[in-house]
Amino acid sequence: MLSNIILVTLMALNGSGPEVIPLYMNDLDDYGYVWDLNLQYYEDPNCDVNDMSCVPTSWINNLVYLQNKHASELDGLELVGNDYAAWSENVVNLRSPANMNTTGPSGPGTTPAGQVRGIINYLDETGVGPLANRMQAIASPLGLAQDPSVSPDDFPYWVVRGAVDMQQLDYWLRSGAAVTVLVLYTDNANPNAPDPNGAGHALAVVGLEYTDKNQNGFMDLGEAQLYVIDPLDPTLGSYTPDGHQPIGPAAATTVQVWQEQTPTDPSTYGMLNIRYNQSNSAACQPYNPGTHIADGWLSGAAALSIISGPGGSCCLATGCSSLTEVGCTELGGTWTLSGSCDDCAPACDGDNDNDGTVGIEDLLIVIEHWGFCP
Repeated sequence: MLSNIILVTLMALNGSGPEVIPLYMNDLDDYGYVWDLNLQYYEDPNCDVNDMSCVPTSWINNLVYLQNKHASELDGLELVGNDYAAWSENVVNLRSPANMNTTGPSGPGTTPAGQVRGIINYLDETGVGPLANRMQAIASPLGLAQDPSVSPDDFPYWVVRGAVDMQQLDYWLRSGAAVTVLVLYTDNANPNAPDPNGAGHALAVVGLEYTDKNQNGFMDLGEAQLYVIDPLDPTLGSYTPDGHQPIGPAAATTVQVWQEQTPTDPSTYGMLNIRYNQSNSAACQPYNPGTHIADGWLSGAAALSIISGPGGSCCLATGCSSLTEVGCTELGGTWTLSGSCDDCAPACDGDNDNDGTVGIEDLLIVIEHWGFCP
């Protein structure tokens, strides 16, 4: 199947800093608000995975957005379902060993390789394969180094090595993509260094802004914000009376973003710093309204766009191809989303005009081209 994946053109960070970016916000009603800490909270054996499920949860919250915004392109195909129960079930599917392979507290959570493999598998499972989507990603070398399971060279070519910048996030959002950012936390023992165990988080980005308040041409603390759905607190206190399930809609958490010209740890050079108030809630426990300061860096970002209808099997007189429904119809074929090319009738060898029958027109085509081949 052909791939509609294109490379990101990175906007390199430089001493002059980014241009001012006006406030941009997507409609929060279009997003999911799954809380990763309550997944299967009645089943204790699964609770240990809940607080490691931020990556699949943020992707599901973003897929709800794509499902709502691109209903016409998807032609009724559901990416995630239409209620909280379906969204939660699909988080569990996305974090499964067959997809992102998210692990428990003793493991690394969702690795970069697991995120890439998992989202591709999930989209293929739902019928929204490469013909219908475009994926782009930026990953810092430090972020990729936190995943010892694969070599950085083994990632798809659309995972570009570099530092996340506000201009690229702004472009993705305004183009209608679903954007997920990855956070690498600071080391508790050394706030100037990244966590040695690669501890991090994932957030669905819904908006952003940057204003150079002091006009120094540089992004200082307090001048730039990301607005995100944090899967640790996706509704900012809008929960059922027992505190175990958010009741929506999604709410935006403000994340401070800034640059450091001379970072203490050279491994973080070029990466954007982040800081925000994060929930104190714990897995399978009622919502805790208390917060603490979370510090770190943006170690990566990914964007997923819907660019056409889903791919399916297109039965033609000359054979079978994987095409979108529109493309199949234009060729006069019969299209099915979940069908197989094995279901197509065998190609008719004498059907030169591809009308499904062998007749006088086919013979005339043969006579017209009679003679030696050039």
